[in-house]
Amino acid sequence: MIAQLRVFWIAIRPYAFPASIMPALIGAAAAWYTGVPLNVIHLFLASLGVALIHAAGNLVNDAYDYAKGIDRHVIPVSGAVVRGLITARQALKLATYCAIFGAGIGIYFVFLRGVLVAAIGLGGLLLAVCYTAPPLHLKYRGLGDLAILFAFGVGVAAGSWFVQTGRLTWTPVVWGFPQAMLVVGILHANNWRDIGRDGELGARSLAQRLGDRGSFLYYAVLTAGALLLAVLMIAASQVWAITPRMPWTCLLVFLAIPQTTGLIRSAYARPTTGDPPPFVVLDAATAQLNLTFGLLFTAGLVLGRILGL
Repeated sequence: MIAQLRVFWIAIRPYAFPASIMPALIGAAAAWYTGVPLNVIHLFLASLGVALIHAAGNLVNDAYDYAKGIDRHVIPVSGAVVRGLITARQALKLATYCAIFGAGIGIYFVFLRGVLVAAIGLGGLLLAVCYTAPPLHLKYRGLGDLAILFAFGVGVAAGSWFVQTGRLTWTPVVWGFPQAMLVVGILHANNWRDIGRDGELGARSLAQRLGDRGSFLYYAVLTAGALLLAVLMIAASQVWAITPRMPWTCLLVFLAIPQTTGLIRSAYARPTTGDPPPFVVLDAATAQLNLTFGLLFTAGLVLGRILGL
């Protein structure tokens, strides 16, 4: 039983879950900041649902990347397929179970909030699965970053807001965009590491199209740009009294500057030695930045509500 749980844990790659859970947290915190009572149970269920969909996407990605020959070398952040712990068929079967349980949570919210929840949830699921799965193969066509931006970025923030409030506005989409940039940063770090092998096998990811230098510049924009955009949004809402006004306490994200600059320096140097090599696990390190930023931004919204800003 312990061995099976270990295989399951490796297969779903939970280190990446902040990519989906942090936008859900921000969406709920934004709703609470604007005066909507927080439903903790709904926040938990929404976070669990997107994590299950994320796990399904990870498993499908592992299965098809392995089948295409892209993932054949074990690295510290590898899933269970390339490690030989499960087959690609078993990964797809496990992905189906994760998707079914995630959809079950979605059905509850459909009864609670209406069919718009189904549209948001099914859209996210399709984008996550079709990232590598046929017939779209979004990653291989250079459209994977855009798909993940919506599936696990602004889409999750908007969905989390909606299940809390019962209405949909642009607020969670706009406020969640800096976090969504970091979500894409995790994905890009993974694809950047693999551009050589992707190119050999005909997988034209955006990183592969940009090349090594372009990928570094893109990574820097995604990571440093997320901080800069958050600050600009705070300043704009304060200066021009945009409603709802983003509280200045969200400047807590400044505390993520050292972590961000460290990752950009590491990305620039592209170190491939060490245990583990920093460039090889840049995606996992970016996931940690995503977690830091999300918690700081959420804390800023919470403090803003408490202080009445």
